[in-house]
Amino acid sequence: MQVIDMQTMKEAIKQIVIRKNRPCIFIGPSGCGKSEGVEQACAEEGAFMTRFMLGQYDSVDLKGTPWVRERSGYQDTVWHPASTLPFEGNPAFPDDQLIVVHFDEATSGTVPVLGIMYQLTQERRVGEHKLKDNVRIVLSGNRELDKGIVNRFPMPLCNRLTWYELQPTVQAFSLHAQEIGIDPVCVAFLNWQKTKLHTFDPKSPDKVFATPRSWVTAMDYYSDTTMSAALKEASISGSIGAGICAEFYAFVEHWRMIAKLMPSILKTPDTAEVPSEPSMQYAVAVSISGSMKDNHTCTAYNTYLKRMPPEFSVMAWSLAIARDENLHQMDAFITFSKANKAIWQ
Repeated sequence: MQVIDMQTMKEAIKQIVIRKNRPCIFIGPSGCGKSEGVEQACAEEGAFMTRFMLGQYDSVDLKGTPWVRERSGYQDTVWHPASTLPFEGNPAFPDDQLIVVHFDEATSGTVPVLGIMYQLTQERRVGEHKLKDNVRIVLSGNRELDKGIVNRFPMPLCNRLTWYELQPTVQAFSLHAQEIGIDPVCVAFLNWQKTKLHTFDPKSPDKVFATPRSWVTAMDYYSDTTMSAALKEASISGSIGAGICAEFYAFVEHWRMIAKLMPSILKTPDTAEVPSEPSMQYAVAVSISGSMKDNHTCTAYNTYLKRMPPEFSVMAWSLAIARDENLHQMDAFITFSKANKAIWQ
């Protein structure tokens, strides 16, 4: 299977799962954003999403419970369907809205549960109970090497699914961080130190490692104004690791210096100081990306960016446009894109 990023994952959910109505599974390391990717894609498509933590379920939770029915002196056994699944006739789920059933922790499912998934993914039913026509199916889970609770998937079930492996990327995380309002110092740091986004090593005994999920947690602590400095640092260290926490705090000092530089960049972009250290350059580029708002600011900042290595111009404009698509129309962006055709695409 191919390794994909978050943007491709969301496109696959929209095109393969939703439009083509084919069940897919996304596997990847812990904390890489599999569940968040499903949620974001469903929200963008206006879909009703229901989530099953498949590793926590027994087969009866999907199949339902049996009961004896009397029919003209004849007794037979039928099944009460599980109320948590959008079967036909279940009033808890809409008939006029797309429904996506997300079977999370799918690779942690027990053999009886995975056996029921045979029929759900192939025939869209469990016994006599059929899924509604507006239902789509997506699965996600960890890989065997991730040290999670992972059971071997039956090969017939594997063959009923389209498989993708998700790996976190700094670019995708940067876009997500902007969307949910994470402090831009995090984006600047990770664009400078890309290997610090996801540091899980299956051979390491360390219980704390950085992932996109733990970075979000760490930045929640960082932005909290009620916590003491000591507790804040200890909590960040406990989320992403002591070494990365120390590097991050050292970078924060650069970030504070950039805040003092920004007014002169806007006022005199032709002569304002251009930092020589890569860490400072990343901080400047990210800070500029969040400050582009109109023709005046875009023109000034683009003038300054021309004095920096081109990769920083591309990063600044990429983050800025991801935040505000209207910046495409700015004269400065048109000038930039024409001058950087070879690397912008």
